Amino acid sequence: MLMVQKKDGSYEPFDRHKLVTGIFNAIKKRPVNSNLIVAMVEELEDEYSRQMRSTVTSSEIGNAVMERLKYIDAVAYVRFASVYQDFTDVAGFLAVIGALDKTDEK
Repeated sequence: MLMVQKKDGSYEPFDRHKLVTGIFNAIKKRPVNSNLIVAMVEELEDEYSRQMRSTVTSSEIGNAVMERLKYIDAVAYVRFASVYQDFTDVAGFLAVIGALDKTDEK
């Protein structure tokens, strides 16, 4: 069973439903096919399984989701980042948007 190490150091079992729900909140009212999100989460699980990992950090999961969302929908990417990175001011949003601009330039 894959365990997730949270930011506070505690562990909990990987919860696919919790991750999918968080991503669905980010794509709400966006033109993103929900099947794509489910497939993305399954891909992440498969990746960790192939690596034979028993533990993954919540930060690794969040970064992996953000990396994929960046190419799926920019608004969903910013929404997810705002919750995952716990933005407290506009500077956080601007930094994430700046990172998107750099991705577009590649």
